[in-house]
Amino acid sequence: MQKLISKKNGVERWLHHDGETVAIETRQSLDAMFDITRRLRNEFQGYKDKGDNHFHRYAVIPPMVIDKWRNDHGIDVFDPEHADRVKKLLNDPDWRYLRTTEGTI
Repeated sequence: MQKLISKKNGVERWLHHDGETVAIETRQSLDAMFDITRRLRNEFQGYKDKGDNHFHRYAVIPPMVIDKWRNDHGIDVFDPEHADRVKKLLNDPDWRYLRTTEGTI
């Protein structure tokens, strides 16, 4: 049996039950987010202001990817001790669609 149990902000949660096991699956289409990151990356004109009090958006990491990295790689994007591992993933060509800038972090 497969049943939609919630849908909020484009995230769907599905219940799977085969009589013996139960699983919850989370689904989210990231196409719109990828369009935004691609547009931001294409519009990027470098870091014009490198002052100490300015921030630049390097990437957008959706909750689904945060969960995947935690489950598959043991990386918590919110843990400062994992910052180097997050940077490594963001610089990996397999995750380039999350980037909003060119170059490396």
